Order: sequence, then C-alpha cells, then structure tokens
Amino acid sequence: TGVNAEDVESCKVYASGLIIRDLPLVNSNWRSEQTLSEYLTANGVVAIADIDTRKLTRILREKGAQAGCIIAGNVNEAEALAQAKAFPGLSGMDLAKVVTVDRAYEFTEGEWDLVEGYSKPSNSQFNVVAFDYGVKRN
Repeated sequence: TGVNAEDVESCKVYASGLIIRDLPLVNSNWRSEQTLSEYLTANGVVAIADIDTRKLTRILREKGAQAGCIIAGNVNEAEALAQAKAFPGLSGMDLAKVVTVDRAYEFTEGEWDLVEGYSKPSNSQFNVVAFDYGVKRN
C-alpha cells in the first residue's frame, strides 16, 4: 500500500470521496512516497473507512445509486443533508464529460525501469498520436 507519483494515472483526482473497508496505516510498497491518507488529504478528497463495502455493494446493485454524502470536520450537517436530498440522481448525467481532458497534451515520459523509474524519452524517428479515451498516464 501507499502512493507514489510514478503510479498516478491521471492529471488530477476526479473522485470526490472514497469509501473503504480498511485504511492501511503502514506502507508496504517500497516505492511508496505517501500514505493513502496523506495522498487523499493533499488532493482534497474526503474518505471514510470501516465500512462494510460488501454490504454497500449489494445495496447499490439491488437499489441503484443512492443519494448521500461523506462529511468530515466542521461541516453544517443540515446543509449537507439538504444537498444530498437535492441530488437529482445519475440518470442522464454525462460523467465522461466531467473527467475528459479539455485540451491536447504531450506524453513525454520515456520507458519505465524498476530501479530508475521513468527515463527521458529517446529521440525516435517515430511519432505516436493517441486519442485519449481514458488513457492512463503511467
């Protein structure tokens, strides 16, 4: 467990929140640079642990997406509840538009090595063009 910059798959974190069964407290990956908790905090993602995620999955499978919110810290609970109740649901939402890049970008990393990480790209005689339909950055 743990997070490192070379494994980040997108230019930013698109998730608003995270629900997990267990929050790992010790990094077990030798390449780790941050704990999961540190990474989520740095990216402004609220999270909750100790949730029976199997039960939650069954509920979502049987009843579909549910309105709800994860709150932490000094938050007005009544306002959070009102926002959750006002959620219109996922039907008709274009979620792909929310996570799609809005401009072209260059992928400049070279090959990846277990010890050295990413190398500088070589001067190749070939150019590759990729259309990003969900391309991972690592």
